[in-house]
Amino acid sequence: MDTIQSELFERPFTIYFALAFIELGLWAWWRSRRTPLLAWALAAAPVLALAVFVTARVVVTDRERIEEAMGAIVADINAGNMPALGPRLSDSVEAQIEPGGRTGPFSRGELVRYVARAVEAFNVTNVRVQSMHTEFPQRRIGRMRLNVSLAYRQGGISGQGALDYVIHWRANGLEWQVYRVELARPGL
Repeated sequence: MDTIQSELFERPFTIYFALAFIELGLWAWWRSRRTPLLAWALAAAPVLALAVFVTARVVVTDRERIEEAMGAIVADINAGNMPALGPRLSDSVEAQIEPGGRTGPFSRGELVRYVARAVEAFNVTNVRVQSMHTEFPQRRIGRMRLNVSLAYRQGGISGQGALDYVIHWRANGLEWQVYRVELARPGL
């Protein structure tokens, strides 16, 4: 089901390619026969392609919602808008944010303050997502593997580092919230 949903709503290029191939076949057949039925059939592929295009734009999948929420979290951290992180977090989050940092359950407010202090302590100037992969091991539960690049400034020296996280998401209505953050591979 995940593959069908992904191909239809998130990456419909395979469908467009198949419809173009069918259209070429119908066009070649129509050129040899020129029947009204084949002329009408030639209109079917573009109409189906338009329907797939509109559907792909209108339907927002869970994967797209999670990736949009992750993008908003990164944008909020870069803007220094830490209070905006709160609604994207569960009431209690099991987390390890930095190598050697505190682990364990955080309340939503504690985690927001902890992230703000870590960003300030390391003087993080930019956070950028290098790659993300989202999967759904259970219904309404998502797991994202994420590689994050951090630019920081320590003692007048600029540097960069990368961290790999596994971020666990839980659906809360139509919104998705982080309920667990694992530091998969420290890179700083």
